[in-house]
Amino acid sequence: MKGLHTKLAVALLTLGMSAAGMQAAPAETLVKWREGIVPFKGDAGFFYMAKEKGFFRKHGIDLEFVQIPGNVKLVRALLAGTVDAIEASPGAMLKAILHGADIQFIGSTLPGLTYAFYVRKDINGWQDLKGKVIGASSPGSVADIFSRVSLKNHGVDPKSITISNAGGSSGAYIKSLSQGSIAAASASTEFIPVSKKLGIKPLTTVAKEAPLYPRLIVASTSKILKAKGKETVARFMAGYMEGLQYAVTHRQETIDLTAKLVHKPATDPTFGFLYDEILEEKDASPSMIVPRDRIEWLEKYMLENKLLKQKVDLDKHIDASYREEAIKMLKK
Repeated sequence: MKGLHTKLAVALLTLGMSAAGMQAAPAETLVKWREGIVPFKGDAGFFYMAKEKGFFRKHGIDLEFVQIPGNVKLVRALLAGTVDAIEASPGAMLKAILHGADIQFIGSTLPGLTYAFYVRKDINGWQDLKGKVIGASSPGSVADIFSRVSLKNHGVDPKSITISNAGGSSGAYIKSLSQGSIAAASASTEFIPVSKKLGIKPLTTVAKEAPLYPRLIVASTSKILKAKGKETVARFMAGYMEGLQYAVTHRQETIDLTAKLVHKPATDPTFGFLYDEILEEKDASPSMIVPRDRIEWLEKYMLENKLLKQKVDLDKHIDASYREEAIKMLKK
């Protein structure tokens, strides 16, 4: 299998296998858990595997994924209490914290961002982008920030381009780019293998320009975590860990599950490409470690570009105790 991961993943897989003999909890004892997440796309199998294989139920969790478009909307849903936790890029969460939100970062499923910077086929180089319209959802969004980082790295003043709202997802950005209504956009790398067919081309990737750019942090609020209780939260994370461990060691099954979730044939080349990239770049975290270095990288960028007014005291907002308890459960 291409890019088979790290010693940690293998060790955790062993832990998961040792726990595999556990029986699923009876339905009447399951605790409901609503997990807010961006709409499923070409790597959905990594997230959904724990539910598909019954790992959440084995640990007493009745998991429901609530698909919500956009990081800002995910944060709003969390603060409104309509979900128990969210998986989102930490930028919007850092802003919310500075406005008084008591958000706690408790883990990460796919901490590494799999994005590329795409251009229309008539764009022949970075300098051709001066004065052009770049697609994103809004200023400060993941697509916006990565586009600006890439432009600056290649000698193009980000102030020389115009950001246009091209929708709230990678698919929307790529559609606008393919139709020629924008000159460039940052979007998921899953479109690289079909870029020529779409009449677009990738110029660079996050792995080359901003390898520490964070993708998804699992977060909740102190109020929700207290109400759920440490054991329940740890069981949620233990189930998720087993699912991630399974996904990184079962390539075709993960691709097939992704295809089913997004209603496309498993032969679509985007799924295999994205799966292999995630493993090669170690963008998945079977042990769900909170990537503090990635959060700090984004925070520094946002401070330098006046997207944040001040630093966040991350010591008060990172809580590793739940994943530590989850690992203890898997060892048993």
